[in-house]
Amino acid sequence: VEGDIPHGKDIVLIEDLFSTGGSAISSVEALREEVDGNVSDVIAIFTYEMLASTEKAQSASVKLHPLASLSILLKVAGDQGRLTKEDISKVAEFSSDPKAWGEKL
Repeated sequence: VEGDIPHGKDIVLIEDLFSTGGSAISSVEALREEVDGNVSDVIAIFTYEMLASTEKAQSASVKLHPLASLSILLKVAGDQGRLTKEDISKVAEFSSDPKAWGEKL
């Protein structure tokens, strides 16, 4: 968290990426504790749409607002012929269960 943040204000956190949600939620908790910030929303440029990030956001009572997502990226890449259906399936499998996907390698 950077900058001069006044105490007790409404805050929208901006992140570059949602993967597991750990970084974003840690920042939300720090803002709530350190400056008594009311953080209800987090915006990110991109999300992998992993279940862990959604679960962490729900438990921290914040809404996630990604500008782009893995599913959109895969659709566009498929529509443009940049990825095969097989490649798209592999990447989608990663997003649904990264740990199991990594163990296959």
